[in-house]
Amino acid sequence: MERTRVPNTYQLGEVCQILAKDNPELRGKGGCWCIVTHVGEFSCTVRVWDGELTVGLKHLKSYDYLPAECEQMQLLSDRIARIYSDS
Repeated sequence: MERTRVPNTYQLGEVCQILAKDNPELRGKGGCWCIVTHVGEFSCTVRVWDGELTVGLKHLKSYDYLPAECEQMQLLSDRIARIYSDS
């Protein structure tokens, strides 16, 4: 059976939710929000509160935020990263 290729429609800076599903590497991250930092063909690199992860498309769900809302979340993410790196 042939697999249909789903295009990667995520954008840099987009705010998404992580769907851990059956992926043990995402354990503890399910339901967390993240920001897309790199868009690949079959995955995205996302920034979470404690670093970056490469996540398959089926493990992401967009919050469909407006650009201004994504910018606000980026500022919040930057602040959280600074606090986390200081600890």
